[in-house]
Amino acid sequence: MHWLYILISKFLCIGILVSGICLARFANAADVIVGFEITSPPYVVSIGDKSSSYTGIEIEIVRLALQASGHDLVAKLAPLKRRIRQLSQGKIDGISTVQLDQVPGLHYSENYVGYHNFAISHHRDNIILESISDLSGYSISTWHSARSHLGQEFMDAIQKSPGYFELVKQKSQVAMFLKGRVKVTVIDKIIFQYLAKRAGADLSVFRYSPIFGGGTKFRLGFASAQIRDGFNRGLATIKANGTLRGIYSRFGIE
Repeated sequence: MHWLYILISKFLCIGILVSGICLARFANAADVIVGFEITSPPYVVSIGDKSSSYTGIEIEIVRLALQASGHDLVAKLAPLKRRIRQLSQGKIDGISTVQLDQVPGLHYSENYVGYHNFAISHHRDNIILESISDLSGYSISTWHSARSHLGQEFMDAIQKSPGYFELVKQKSQVAMFLKGRVKVTVIDKIIFQYLAKRAGADLSVFRYSPIFGGGTKFRLGFASAQIRDGFNRGLATIKANGTLRGIYSRFGIE
């Protein structure tokens, strides 16, 4: 029986050791892994291959809100379908840029970021756009697959446009407009201002026509309600103390 006692004692020691490691790991589990959309400056900006080299308005909002609730952000970049799969497999803790109940079973945060599309033209061209249908008389650049997101009225308008271009890279979309190859570009205002400023453009020469209505707000979807609640508290904190506004300013957005 002595050998059985020794064997049981060894297993108990191993079990206690493993449990201790797991408990210590759980106690120090401050990292929250969030999956973000592939690079979309200035919201998501990649300046290297490591998580610590990812920045941008969206990532910094999430990073600082989580920090305010005692967590550190680990950012991962992937398309939405892959992020949803990673979340279901427990490889990440949350996904960005989703709307309420878009993915069943998640715990959704408050709105933390928004996109607002405008039809942008030069003041010198004196283009007056009061509705989406008014776009029909002008050449247009926009992002890849925009026609599937902007509704039937937009689809009808581009059928009559003298030139319609969808570009995969929004930097190319903005460049086409700045070079005068199209009269109008349809794009989120913040993305446009960021890219136009980096190209050396004077933002005061542009007219922003809000023909697409209000912007679209987005939330984070978390596997854990506890992390969601902490993020919401942190988000409220950085809104109240001016940190949120400062994030936009850091990327040249006023």
